[in-house]
Amino acid sequence: HQRSVTETYPLHTHDFFEFFYIVSGRAIHNINGEKRLIQDGDLTLIRPDDIHSYEFINNWDIEIISTGFPREEFSAAIAYLDADERNIISRKFPLTVSFSGYSRNDIHRKLMEISHKEHGAERKTYFRRLLIEILYEFLMEEQEEGIIIPEHISEIVVEMRKKENYTAGLKRMLEISCIS
Repeated sequence: HQRSVTETYPLHTHDFFEFFYIVSGRAIHNINGEKRLIQDGDLTLIRPDDIHSYEFINNWDIEIISTGFPREEFSAAIAYLDADERNIISRKFPLTVSFSGYSRNDIHRKLMEISHKEHGAERKTYFRRLLIEILYEFLMEEQEEGIIIPEHISEIVVEMRKKENYTAGLKRMLEISCIS
């Protein structure tokens, strides 16, 4: 549980999975050579070998909860969900889902509960159940995005997540879209 960008690691990678949740604030997530805006309610799955760090944006800071877990736990949860691990591993960028309203409070509470469980079987069982729930959210978000968002809109969204485009605002979005 980190309460500022200053408490996070500089650009790094690791050999395990991690998910992080933005409790409050906004920041820039440097991920695999690109900069993405992250903000309160965002939950991101970091895969082994993703290269990432965080940096301040304007006067904002972030409070973040991150949890690392071994590749075996990820594989077991994905197998339980009968999903294809390659669809998550082979993507250029990690999956992110945004929570709002009650869902946001619920996921925050569940993530905080991990550290309150006894070390050992109780914590492991709780975490495995939560991991399956979180991965299900990622998989549903990915499926919904593929159905609902047309490709040309999706490309605009990707471009607008870049810091230089995001800060330029609506004018830049209109330039990128090339449509009225």
